[in-house]
Amino acid sequence: MTMWASVVSPYSTNMTVNDMKKTKPVPQLSARLAQNAAEVEQVQRLRAEAFGPAFGMTFENGLDQDRFDQYCAHMMIFDGTRLVATTRMLDRERACLAGGFYSEQEFDLHDALHATEGNVLEIGRTCVAPNYSGMRAISTLWQSVAEQAAIWGADTLIGCASVPLDTGDCQGWLNQLPEKQRLNHLVRARRALPTPITSQPPEIPTLLKTYLRMNARLGAQACFDPVFHCADVLIWLNLSQMSLKYRERLIAA
Repeated sequence: MTMWASVVSPYSTNMTVNDMKKTKPVPQLSARLAQNAAEVEQVQRLRAEAFGPAFGMTFENGLDQDRFDQYCAHMMIFDGTRLVATTRMLDRERACLAGGFYSEQEFDLHDALHATEGNVLEIGRTCVAPNYSGMRAISTLWQSVAEQAAIWGADTLIGCASVPLDTGDCQGWLNQLPEKQRLNHLVRARRALPTPITSQPPEIPTLLKTYLRMNARLGAQACFDPVFHCADVLIWLNLSQMSLKYRERLIAA
């Protein structure tokens, strides 16, 4: 339709060169968007290397790929010439072209998205290279995502955080969250979790802890991800309500 005629391709030179800087102030690390299919494949290979051991999976041709990749902008973080971290980004316009956000496969987001004004930026498939000290890479990644959110005029950040099923009761942990960490909108998971093997709280991944420190809200229900065999937790972050500590870090970048 004509309303999408002006949408910029994730591979567009205009997006990667004119819309954002190729380097960041963190020493020895640089950030840019993937500019062609070969670089997207490089991202997919890194994801497979990171997610394979973490979830006990093997990937065809050594690539973690799905149909959303062609619609996303892929952020690449380099240490010298080595790709050390990545995430992919999908906003409302690109999600329309893709038939929806990835998170909509896991959760019914109709009411929540309808009630949310402004652009929405979904990030996903975030990872750091195995055996790489990830703090600087993650910091650079967040700075780059914040810059892209500003370029696209995104007011809200969403995504799914994966929690291993064999470390504890994810749904039980969500049920115990304080009210301030719960998403106000009713968002239903499309697939229920299997019965937990223990009533202990699960091992919370670093990425999910970071979201909570940023002041993100979590959906009330976790969704079973049959591909990665894990629990997916919905993340919803209003950027204007981000904690001051993280806002100052990103603005300073």
